[in-house]
Amino acid sequence: MEADDGASLFSRVYELAPGQLDSSAGIEPTPATVTVFTPDGVSATWEYTPDLDVDCDGEDIGITLLSDGSIDSWYAC
Repeated sequence: MEADDGASLFSRVYELAPGQLDSSAGIEPTPATVTVFTPDGVSATWEYTPDLDVDCDGEDIGITLLSDGSIDSWYAC
């Protein structure tokens, strides 16, 4: 995750099995962009723009690796 000025806010490597979730880390500052990648070269970068209808005390970023190899991002409380 990067700030508007390109400074790194958070970087972590996760090794997850199929169907496994991890929510063990978080950050205080709001990122400008999020980048994710897999060991076999699949990657995605997007602007952090949660659009939730509920009032959250910070939004969680969810990432799903789809069966076609693409990455889907989502937000939740």
